[in-house]
Amino acid sequence: MKAWLITWEHIGEHAKPSKRIVALLSPRWSQDRVRDHVHVLYSMNGYSPAEKLNLLKKHAHIPHPAQFQETQGRINCGHNPWLYARLVDDLRVSTDPAAVEGLTWKERTLSKRHTLSA
Repeated sequence: MKAWLITWEHIGEHAKPSKRIVALLSPRWSQDRVRDHVHVLYSMNGYSPAEKLNLLKKHAHIPHPAQFQETQGRINCGHNPWLYARLVDDLRVSTDPAAVEGLTWKERTLSKRHTLSA
């Protein structure tokens, strides 16, 4: 199955989120719609109360806007940790030996299969 996969990414253990997989979105969604959704997700989870309130202003400064990387077909939003959205292929549910469900998928730019617990 194809889908937009949104995950938290980080550098360093201090910034490691408790859950990595954030959302799965329809592959039919446009890049602009996904970018807007990613920004809302990040603002809900990554902004301080003051930054959230500031977003209500007409010409608000957006501290970490979601940005589309056209050459790679990816969307990033945030600093550390940040949200990372991309289209993936061959997405499916997997279960490890301890019966913990996770997801596996193929990155479009890599042939390597990735596995993560939800």
